[in-house]
Amino acid sequence: MWLPPNPVEERLGNVEIAVSLAATAVADLCKRGGSRLQIAIVGSSERRQTATASQVFMHDVLEQLAVVEGGTDSALSEMLAASLAAGTAGSRVIVISTRPQSACDLEESTAFLRDRRLALQLARAAWLDVSNPEIDELFQWSAAP
Repeated sequence: MWLPPNPVEERLGNVEIAVSLAATAVADLCKRGGSRLQIAIVGSSERRQTATASQVFMHDVLEQLAVVEGGTDSALSEMLAASLAAGTAGSRVIVISTRPQSACDLEESTAFLRDRRLALQLARAAWLDVSNPEIDELFQWSAAP
Protein backbone atom coordinates (compact mmCIF):
# COMPACT_ATOMS: atom_id res chain seq x y z
CA MET A 1 0.00 0.00 0.00
CA TRP A 2 2.50 2.50 -1.25
CA LEU A 3 1.99 6.18 -0.64
CA PRO A 4 4.37 8.96 -1.63
CA PRO A 5 5.45 11.52 0.96
CA ASN A 6 2.72 14.16 1.32
CA PRO A 7 0.16 12.24 -0.75
CA VAL A 8 -2.70 13.95 -2.54
CA GLU A 9 -6.29 12.87 -1.88
CA GLU A 10 -6.34 10.58 -4.93
CA ARG A 11 -3.40 8.56 -3.58
CA LEU A 12 -5.10 8.17 -0.20
CA GLY A 13 -8.20 6.95 -2.03
CA ASN A 14 -6.11 4.32 -3.80
CA VAL A 15 -5.19 2.78 -0.45
CA GLU A 16 -8.87 2.57 0.44
CA ILE A 17 -9.69 0.94 -2.90
CA ALA A 18 -6.86 -1.58 -2.52
CA VAL A 19 -7.97 -2.45 1.00
CA SER A 20 -11.60 -2.82 -0.13
CA LEU A 21 -10.62 -5.04 -3.03
CA ALA A 22 -8.44 -7.20 -0.80
CA ALA A 23 -11.19 -7.47 1.82
CA THR A 24 -13.72 -8.52 -0.83
CA ALA A 25 -11.37 -11.18 -2.21
CA VAL A 26 -10.56 -12.56 1.24
CA ALA A 27 -14.22 -12.64 2.28
CA ASP A 28 -15.23 -14.45 -0.92
CA LEU A 29 -12.42 -17.01 -0.75
CA CYS A 30 -12.99 -17.69 2.94
CA LYS A 31 -16.73 -18.16 2.46
CA ARG A 32 -15.99 -20.76 -0.23
CA GLY A 33 -13.53 -22.56 2.05
CA GLY A 34 -11.48 -25.57 1.04
CA SER A 35 -8.29 -23.71 0.15
CA ARG A 36 -5.14 -22.51 1.80
CA LEU A 37 -4.59 -18.74 1.68
CA GLN A 38 -1.55 -16.63 2.27
CA ILE A 39 -2.06 -12.93 2.86
CA ALA A 40 0.80 -10.43 2.87
CA ILE A 41 0.19 -6.78 3.67
CA VAL A 42 2.84 -4.12 3.13
CA GLY A 43 2.11 -0.53 4.06
CA SER A 44 3.25 1.46 7.05
CA SER A 45 3.91 -1.95 8.61
CA GLU A 46 4.21 -5.48 7.25
CA ARG A 47 2.50 -8.73 8.10
CA ARG A 48 2.07 -12.10 6.44
CA GLN A 49 0.07 -15.13 7.47
CA THR A 50 -1.10 -18.40 6.00
CA ALA A 51 -4.11 -20.44 7.01
CA THR A 52 -6.95 -22.55 5.72
CA ALA A 53 -9.77 -20.39 4.35
CA SER A 54 -12.27 -20.08 7.17
CA GLN A 55 -14.50 -17.59 8.93
CA VAL A 56 -11.91 -17.20 11.70
CA PHE A 57 -9.14 -16.42 9.20
CA MET A 58 -11.43 -14.03 7.33
CA HIS A 59 -12.25 -12.06 10.48
CA ASP A 60 -8.58 -11.91 11.47
CA VAL A 61 -7.51 -10.61 8.05
CA LEU A 62 -10.40 -8.14 7.87
CA GLU A 63 -9.37 -6.73 11.25
CA GLN A 64 -5.81 -6.30 9.95
CA LEU A 65 -7.02 -4.64 6.74
CA ALA A 66 -9.22 -2.25 8.73
CA VAL A 67 -6.16 -0.60 10.25
CA VAL A 68 -3.82 -0.66 7.24
CA GLU A 69 -2.14 2.63 6.43
CA GLY A 70 -0.13 3.42 3.35
CA GLY A 71 3.62 3.66 3.60
CA THR A 72 6.79 3.60 1.57
CA ASP A 73 6.49 -0.19 1.01
CA SER A 74 10.26 -0.44 1.32
CA ALA A 75 9.83 -4.08 2.30
CA LEU A 76 7.68 -4.98 -0.72
CA SER A 77 10.28 -6.99 -2.63
CA GLU A 78 11.35 -8.94 0.46
CA MET A 79 7.76 -9.64 1.54
CA LEU A 80 6.71 -10.65 -1.96
CA ALA A 81 9.76 -12.90 -2.39
CA ALA A 82 9.12 -14.57 0.98
CA SER A 83 5.44 -15.06 0.13
CA LEU A 84 6.23 -16.59 -3.25
CA ALA A 85 8.91 -18.85 -1.73
CA ALA A 86 6.46 -20.07 0.93
CA GLY A 87 3.69 -20.77 -1.58
CA THR A 88 3.09 -24.11 -3.23
CA ALA A 89 3.79 -24.84 -6.88
CA GLY A 90 0.92 -23.80 -9.09
CA SER A 91 -0.58 -21.43 -6.53
CA ARG A 92 -2.51 -18.48 -7.89
CA VAL A 93 -0.91 -15.21 -6.88
CA ILE A 94 -2.75 -11.92 -6.89
CA VAL A 95 -1.03 -8.69 -5.94
CA ILE A 96 -3.31 -5.76 -5.15
CA SER A 97 -1.22 -2.62 -5.32
CA THR A 98 -1.57 1.15 -5.29
CA ARG A 99 0.85 1.51 -8.20
CA PRO A 100 1.98 -0.34 -11.32
CA GLN A 101 4.38 -3.26 -11.02
CA SER A 102 6.89 -1.41 -13.20
CA ALA A 103 7.11 1.36 -10.57
CA CYS A 104 8.15 -1.12 -7.86
CA ASP A 105 11.52 -2.14 -9.40
CA LEU A 106 10.98 -5.74 -8.29
CA GLU A 107 12.95 -7.18 -11.18
CA GLU A 108 16.00 -5.35 -9.83
CA SER A 109 15.60 -6.82 -6.35
CA THR A 110 18.35 -9.24 -5.35
CA ALA A 111 15.74 -11.79 -4.25
CA PHE A 112 14.32 -12.00 -7.78
CA LEU A 113 17.69 -11.65 -9.53
CA ARG A 114 19.26 -14.60 -7.73
CA ASP A 115 16.24 -16.94 -7.75
CA ARG A 116 14.87 -17.62 -11.23
CA ARG A 117 11.92 -19.60 -9.83
CA LEU A 118 10.74 -16.57 -7.83
CA ALA A 119 11.16 -14.33 -10.87
CA LEU A 120 8.99 -16.70 -12.93
CA GLN A 121 6.32 -16.81 -10.21
CA LEU A 122 6.33 -13.02 -10.10
CA ALA A 123 5.92 -12.89 -13.88
CA ARG A 124 2.83 -15.15 -13.61
CA ALA A 125 1.24 -13.18 -10.78
CA ALA A 126 -1.88 -11.15 -11.50
CA TRP A 127 -1.03 -7.55 -10.63
CA LEU A 128 -4.03 -5.34 -9.87
CA ASP A 129 -2.96 -1.71 -9.87
CA VAL A 130 -5.78 0.32 -8.32
CA SER A 131 -4.25 3.57 -9.60
CA ASN A 132 -5.02 2.41 -13.15
CA PRO A 133 -8.32 3.94 -14.35
CA GLU A 134 -9.28 0.55 -15.84
CA ILE A 135 -9.76 -0.78 -12.30
CA ASP A 136 -13.18 0.94 -12.36
CA GLU A 137 -14.34 -1.88 -14.65
CA LEU A 138 -14.18 -4.23 -11.65
CA PHE A 139 -16.73 -2.16 -9.77
CA GLN A 140 -20.27 -1.20 -10.58
CA TRP A 141 -21.41 1.90 -8.77
CA SER A 142 -25.12 2.48 -8.45
CA ALA A 143 -26.82 5.68 -7.46
CA ALA A 144 -28.42 5.78 -4.04
CA PRO A 145 -32.22 5.40 -4.10
